[in-house]
Amino acid sequence: MMSEQPTYHSLKFKFQQLGPLREEAWAFLFAAVESREVAPGKSIVRHTGDLGYVVTGVLKEYNVHQRDSPAVVNFLSDGDVFINWPYTATQYLKAVVPTTVWLLPEAALTHILHQFPETQRIYDGLSFEYAERLAFRPFLLEHRETALRIALFKRAFRPVLPYLRYRDIANYTMISYDHLARHFSRIS
Repeated sequence: MMSEQPTYHSLKFKFQQLGPLREEAWAFLFAAVESREVAPGKSIVRHTGDLGYVVTGVLKEYNVHQRDSPAVVNFLSDGDVFINWPYTATQYLKAVVPTTVWLLPEAALTHILHQFPETQRIYDGLSFEYAERLAFRPFLLEHRETALRIALFKRAFRPVLPYLRYRDIANYTMISYDHLARHFSRIS
């Protein structure tokens, strides 16, 4: 079992906002978590059913489904969760900066959900949070005005802005690179 480190406190805090967990559930969770160090530009192998937690760093999430080139569909940073659902199987995660991710494999997740029924509420909350992040991009793209798209993007991703390249932001917002580069710093 992994010893409880200061970084586990952020995970505990996140989970406890969604519901209480018994100590036995925490012990099982921490024993089952697999840590991954991801270098910038490298990808994480995703397996359907796994749950991931970004300890530190920044990840870009790409979708390759029915596209000539991948589309950036999400950015994840410290404290964000991602879930590998069957319909996200065409999406992959790539590190922007050195990133540490904890993965809870599907078998362990299934076990904890059956063994500790109170975890279902937490899982549902995490699922909703991740689905909401994925739904932000379509919401953003509904706005025709590019200045509004940029402002909404900046508000949503303020903590990770220093780490993102204009090319990735342009891809996510579907604004031309040149237009974005000219106007990004002027819009708040």
